[in-house]
Amino acid sequence: PLYKLMTGMLSGDMATYKAAASPAALQAAGMTEEAALHKARMAALLALGTRAGNDEVTFGEIQDALGIGEELVELFVVKAISAKLLEGKIDQIRSVVTITRCTMRTFGPAEWAHVQARLAAWRESLVAVQQNLATNKAGAASAGVPSRGHQAIKV
Repeated sequence: PLYKLMTGMLSGDMATYKAAASPAALQAAGMTEEAALHKARMAALLALGTRAGNDEVTFGEIQDALGIGEELVELFVVKAISAKLLEGKIDQIRSVVTITRCTMRTFGPAEWAHVQARLAAWRESLVAVQQNLATNKAGAASAGVPSRGHQAIKV
């Protein structure tokens, strides 16, 4: 029961957690029902944040994922930010959270693939910047603009 409880908590899915949260499992973990539920909800918030990437998540999506009322959404987001589990901004007017960084609950093959894709995107961006700099440098040289360190002095 303890293994099921822990995997249920880390899954980020409240239904999986609730199915595994038996009194025997909670007792074996030495946790109160309230503390375990709070941890499971934080894991669900992180799962949602991880799926969102650097994007917006609506209050409604957070409500559904955590199984909480609208009045508790901001509280959970603020607690996650305070614990440095995620970084983001709450837009109360639009009822969205813009997530800029999120701690991964687990790190497996899917997360490595995500890291690989982000590194490839950064590499492509750096290559484009390098090419742009080379093009601009060549254009400036052909226009007679001296390069840095070789400034011409006219008398």
